[in-house]
Amino acid sequence: MNVVPEDEERPRSWRAVIPDTPVVSADEQEVGTVREVLGWDQEDIFHGIVVRLGAPGDDRLIPADKVKEITNHRIVISLAAEEVRELTQHQSQENATGPVNVLGRYLNIESSE
Repeated sequence: MNVVPEDEERPRSWRAVIPDTPVVSADEQEVGTVREVLGWDQEDIFHGIVVRLGAPGDDRLIPADKVKEITNHRIVISLAAEEVRELTQHQSQENATGPVNVLGRYLNIESSE
């Protein structure tokens, strides 16, 4: 029987990302933590992640095509740390008609401020 240690890094679905997962840039710097996961749940379309860089409100949207790897320990993106900081600040749009925040839906976890 193969038993995988819990601390071993394993791939994870975009639907299973949990709050505060570290986000690592292409130049191997931790740029922030996951604040939101955006997508269309019924169609299984991943739109991207919202990363908190520092204080509340200092959030950036990382589009799905820039997310290289999602694991149980981290999310790796294809942008350098400086490129992430240069992105426009993201404002949550709770009632918008676009992709919705699905963070925690399957784990029954609310995202924190």
